[in-house]
Amino acid sequence: IKNAIFRYGGQGSALMTISNKTIPPILENLEFDHSSTFGLIANAPITIHNSRFHDNNQGAISHDIYNNPQIDATNNWWGDDSGPTTPSNPTGKGEKIFGNILYDPWVGKITKRDPVIIVPGILGSEQKNGVWIIDPILHTYDNLFDTFKANGYADGVDLFTFPYDWHQFNVLTGFQLHQKIDEIKTICDCDKVDLVAHSMGGLVSRQYIQSDYYENDVDQLIFLGTPHLGAPKAYLSWEAGEFDKDFVDQGLKYFLKYEAFKLRMSLFEYVRSGTVPSLRELLPIYDYLKDVNTDYLRLYSNNYPRNEFLENLNSGISIMYNSGIKIYNYVGELTVSSTIDVIRVTSTPHLPLWADGYPDGFNNFFGDHGLERGVGDGTVPIKSAALSVDTLIFNSEHTSLPTDSESNVLKTLTGYKTINTINDKFRIVKSLFIKILSPADIVIIAPNGKRVGKDFTAGNEVNEIDNSFYSGFLTGNEFITIPNPMDGEYKVQMQGTEDGGQYTLATGYISQTGLVSNDFTAHILPNQITELKVIINSSTPDQIIVHPTDNTAPFIAINSPMTIDYLHSDQLPINITATDTESGVFSLEMRFDDILINNNDDQIDLFYQHLGNHTLFVTSSDYVNNISTSSVWFR
Repeated sequence: IKNAIFRYGGQGSALMTISNKTIPPILENLEFDHSSTFGLIANAPITIHNSRFHDNNQGAISHDIYNNPQIDATNNWWGDDSGPTTPSNPTGKGEKIFGNILYDPWVGKITKRDPVIIVPGILGSEQKNGVWIIDPILHTYDNLFDTFKANGYADGVDLFTFPYDWHQFNVLTGFQLHQKIDEIKTICDCDKVDLVAHSMGGLVSRQYIQSDYYENDVDQLIFLGTPHLGAPKAYLSWEAGEFDKDFVDQGLKYFLKYEAFKLRMSLFEYVRSGTVPSLRELLPIYDYLKDVNTDYLRLYSNNYPRNEFLENLNSGISIMYNSGIKIYNYVGELTVSSTIDVIRVTSTPHLPLWADGYPDGFNNFFGDHGLERGVGDGTVPIKSAALSVDTLIFNSEHTSLPTDSESNVLKTLTGYKTINTINDKFRIVKSLFIKILSPADIVIIAPNGKRVGKDFTAGNEVNEIDNSFYSGFLTGNEFITIPNPMDGEYKVQMQGTEDGGQYTLATGYISQTGLVSNDFTAHILPNQITELKVIINSSTPDQIIVHPTDNTAPFIAINSPMTIDYLHSDQLPINITATDTESGVFSLEMRFDDILINNNDDQIDLFYQHLGNHTLFVTSSDYVNNISTSSVWFR
């Protein structure tokens, strides 16, 4: 029985009586109040959690005095934070309980537990109007965060997140984690914190703990799928700006691609420029490159890209082991071989790409592309996730591990035997990404009419689409993500900002088949509103259609010259107009034969032109690239 209220009854016994002795029932999220007697009488063993007892005349729970069944009633509220009234809880001021009842811990019990900080991995943070926030795109930590709250933790009180710029050096992020812990210790008036660190967040946590500025302020540390020895898939991005086909890697590719675009770099150039040093710090520090000619693994670090960050971190791992921190390691091990484990390489024909070896057949349509897959969570091989500490293995994919392990995480940190888990968040299987590269703001209207982006009339943000994310319009980094988008036509409206000018709408659609993108470049005036249509269809995930709502080109009127004969001594009058009633005329170009004419010229001296036939060519485009042409010939 779950999610019910029992109230205003109990005449003669109780609001509820349990008598079944063969199938002990489980009761959750119930409320018993205002009974004329007891809230609950149990004549058989039962389990009841996350429920509330208050304002009952005789008490909360009573029992069969002959059988005296055991009742597991932990994690309930008894009408007062001091707990139930019973001889074993002399300070309790809540409802009375009678019998063999396990009631400790209870909701409201004042215990000095360590605050928890969730440390995310790469792409687990993003900026909202210039401020880093936790996981608005992938929603990897939603269930874990809500599970903490469902078991008595409070956001900003003893539950915190550590969003950070995942592009930067992990050494810098480790120092920022140190600062965050100091801030939280002040808030909580405590000496230590517990860390739950996922993926690269585990390396960040280790960097702080193994540093010279560590303040002995971490009590418990749980690693979730941390690549302690690196991940071979990082070789693809470092060597060539390529990425694996999973959802997270394709999302990472989309964001980095357009960060590079703004700097007029290729993705490879951007990665190698030092702007995203964290990618290099995920390279493995063990043997993972296999030469095609010999079929032997090379010995690290001969002919490998070096990862000095992980080399240094692991050379000092004894510092962490001897720190006194209680360390737990949770890793994912899928039943299928889905994790890049070894990369089979040959000499590269594509320098400067693949300088340390080209994956055999990487660009082929079929085959394994030189990527030999083995045991792991789809991202981190099991050999890289391993540590010499207590380890739990889950049949989990890398981004699912925080949800799949949440019960164990809470039990480990709290000592609770029973955990109320939250696992009702959606799983992202596809996503629509739309980024505007200045100078414009955007709003998206979904096929069902719901909006996300900037409300141009009110001047504020609007978000009516579940789980979508809008980065805000206060910085130059403006984009929208819509997870699991419905099929159909999306309207993307843009309003020109500042002085207007050229903009690019970068659209990406990620599905099980990978990333497909479509860029649309045009021009916009200050405060001008223009509209594009983006069409997606999950049955054809390899294409995304982007086109303007305005598909009508400007109308060109050539009033003069006319198709007649002119004298060599004439001044040829020029009278040409272009009109566009939708997005407006952006450009008008005139050519006398092959010579470009200044638009301000209203006549041409024919004395300087040869006798015979001539043509005046006119081209006009509007603000969304619709182009029209016209011409007139004369003698």
